[in-house]
Amino acid sequence: VSRSSEVGNGCTSLRTAATATINPLHTQGPPTASDKSRCSVGSLSLTASGAPSGYTYAWYSSPDGFGSWGGGSRYVTTVSLDASKSFYVAFVNSIGCPGPRKEVKAIINQIPVVSASADQTICGNNTATLTANGAPSGGTYKWYNASSGGSLLYTGSSYTTPSLTTNTSYWVSARSSAGCEGAREQVNVNTLLPPSDPTVFGLGNTRCGTGSVTLTVKETIGDPEMQYDYIWYTTAAGNTVAGAGRSFATPSLSNTTTYYVSRSSEVGNGCTSLRTAATATIKPLHTQGPPIANDKSRCSTGSLTLTASGAPSGYTYAWYSSPDEYGTWGIGSSYTTTVSLDATKSYYVAFVNIEGC
Repeated sequence: VSRSSEVGNGCTSLRTAATATINPLHTQGPPTASDKSRCSVGSLSLTASGAPSGYTYAWYSSPDGFGSWGGGSRYVTTVSLDASKSFYVAFVNSIGCPGPRKEVKAIINQIPVVSASADQTICGNNTATLTANGAPSGGTYKWYNASSGGSLLYTGSSYTTPSLTTNTSYWVSARSSAGCEGAREQVNVNTLLPPSDPTVFGLGNTRCGTGSVTLTVKETIGDPEMQYDYIWYTTAAGNTVAGAGRSFATPSLSNTTTYYVSRSSEVGNGCTSLRTAATATIKPLHTQGPPIANDKSRCSTGSLTLTASGAPSGYTYAWYSSPDEYGTWGIGSSYTTTVSLDATKSYYVAFVNIEGC
């Protein structure tokens, strides 16, 4: 190259040599590198490996750009990324020439936002089913017992709580298939107090031989019967109703049978108590007897003492006023009529075993 002055005497300088050096591209590479990802906006650290001796690394923002964004096996994106972006890495030799480039993706996964079902109100001793939506395709939902930390209770879009007796809060989050979990949303389950469980009388629930048994719920002091509806069931769970009312006369039974009764308040919150078991016990009739007994008589109005004998060991006597009456008028080998008789009347006596049959 030479130069001359535009305003001078028109003379030209001597020429100076200038060499354009073309360094050959090398064929080493590309490097080994893997895509990296993160949840939401931020930077990512990309790494490469495999450089031969005497080579280093250069990072680029395009597959064919010349100026590198960084050198070394590790490159941290210089801007906070809000979307996925590709970078490229190549081996660079000692004279600064790059080889084939490897694409490395900095992937930004979006954090899902969950939408939970509305708060629920249930009767105590029941469960609630809570639902959520908002997770992207392939994602799922996480249910917790705390706003942060806590225990993971369930994974899925629909969560059925255990049976609850107090107000309880739950939290749900959405989680993408990339493992990004969003903020938790709270769902409250408000629990109404049910009536206390009914108590069944223990007496009168037994009979001898086939027949009906009347089961009766005790009244709660301060709670008149009219405030409650009683429903009797054949099972501890299920909807097969056997009867209604504070007293329930079973159908004719030949075997001991258990029923279940619950109650709900007529003027309260509509909740129903747990069911209470009530057993109608059927004791077998025995075949001993009848006793030995003779008619007795007297002149004019008055009482009479009737006697019986022949009871086997372990048996006693029961006196009745009719041939099929269940309640006895007296116990023992003799019975004195409790009213003054003014006309002839029949009584009936039977052996009674230790179970009262």
